[in-house]
Amino acid sequence: ALSLFPSMARHGAAHEPELCSLCLQHLPAQQLGVCVDHLGHRACSHYFHFLCLRRVHPQNCPHCRTAFDQCAHVPSMLEEPFAWARLIATGYDDSLSRKEVSDALKATLMLAPDEVEHLVASRWQDWANSGALLPSSRVQIMAESLAHRLPEHAPLPPEALMDSKREHAGQKRDPPGTVC
Repeated sequence: ALSLFPSMARHGAAHEPELCSLCLQHLPAQQLGVCVDHLGHRACSHYFHFLCLRRVHPQNCPHCRTAFDQCAHVPSMLEEPFAWARLIATGYDDSLSRKEVSDALKATLMLAPDEVEHLVASRWQDWANSGALLPSSRVQIMAESLAHRLPEHAPLPPEALMDSKREHAGQKRDPPGTVC
């Protein structure tokens, strides 16, 4: 049988890292972005490449169609652990669930989803200090234990971090279907 994605046909999707649904490239290969509301909280639980998500108009999540106000760049968990935790949380709590951490790491690490699940399951008690939730104060501990697995990305240029609403207010948009 022919497959549109030959590498997935050969190796199986379960053995590949998560993909950006907008450009179909590995999520860990570029800086991540998430949909946020007017208060800067997650509008939904999906991850994309930041530069791909910036091009989504109207601003509705490409997966679940939830409206969002801005796309937010997910900072490095090593360099900005509290900011990272705030953007990983899908609620208003400053502690993260195992699912939130697992989903974030699936988007961050160049590992297959089942490998990330195993990693989180095996390390959760250490990271969360035997608790059900990972307090944002312990994200640095988790990040340090994963430092050797974290991808290194070139910093985004300042203009890439501009507010996506202001940026597109008067500028010409890419035509639909433009590759990210």
